[in-house]
This record gives sequence, C-alpha cells and structure tokens, in this order.
Amino acid sequence: MFTPRQMSRLLIVVSKDQLAPVIRELYRSRLFHIEDFVVEGREGYDGFSIGSPLPGASEVSTELVKVRTIENAFLIRASEIEPTGKLRHDELRLTIEQELPAIEREVEELTGRRSRLEVMLKEYSQKIAEILPFAEIPMDM
Repeated sequence: MFTPRQMSRLLIVVSKDQLAPVIRELYRSRLFHIEDFVVEGREGYDGFSIGSPLPGASEVSTELVKVRTIENAFLIRASEIEPTGKLRHDELRLTIEQELPAIEREVEELTGRRSRLEVMLKEYSQKIAEILPFAEIPMDM
C-alpha cells in the first residue's frame, strides 16, 4: 500500500555554464520532481528566475515521456535490466532518434493486441459463468 511522504522544496542556483550538468545529475538521481521556479514576491527570492530552457529540452522531454510510457505499459523496472554499456551523449541521442519511432509503433500494436485479448478473455469468462449452472445436469449437451 502506498503511504504519503512529506515533500520538501529545494532551490538550486547555478551559473549558466553549469546548468546542463546539474540538470543531468538531478534527473539521473531519479529523486527529484523538477519544476519551474516562479517568483511570487517572497522575501529573499528577489532576482531569481528560472530562465529559458536549454536548446532541445522540449524534444528530449517529449521523448522521455514516450520512454516512460513504454516502461509502464510493459511493467519494465530499471532494476531488472542488465546494462549493456555506456554510450556517449551524441551516440545515445542518435540511437533514440533512430529507434524510438519504430519501438513506439510496435508498442502501440502490442498494447492494442493486449487490449483485444483482454476483451476476449472477459467475454469468455462471462460465457463460462453463464453456462456453469448447467454443468451439473447429467445430460449430453
């Protein structure tokens, strides 16, 4: 059963040249929910703003959502996967661009098939439940 946990806020301020590595490390830790900082006139926060996203952030975010959707659809857990090695950033980016669309299409086909099979299972289960009372009758049907 899930239990709620108290959440805390953390404000991290870095220079622009350190922004990308810091964001990468925060996401890699999988411990933080990162959101935009909004100045609401609070004392002590004067002069802070989130700035603009890094180039390509929107595309990467969209791809990340797709990958996480695939993980959830097939109940994939990171702890169950054997790492095959590390890729450089540009190699990983190229692999994602080349392979993600095909994987996404295959996932859509498989999840559609699974849905159809689940519907068939429910129909057959219902038919069995309807016929079950007649199973005790000693008669050839």
